Amino acid sequence: KTVVVEEFQNREVAMKVVEQAIKDYDAKFGDRD
Repeated sequence: KTVVVEEFQNREVAMKVVEQAIKDYDAKFGDRD
């Protein structure tokens, strides 16, 4: 059970990191059309 919880938490953290990376990318390159 503990492993499943840890994997879920890691996945949630990974998603937050990805979202932040996308925001940073958009901030740098998103304005160019």
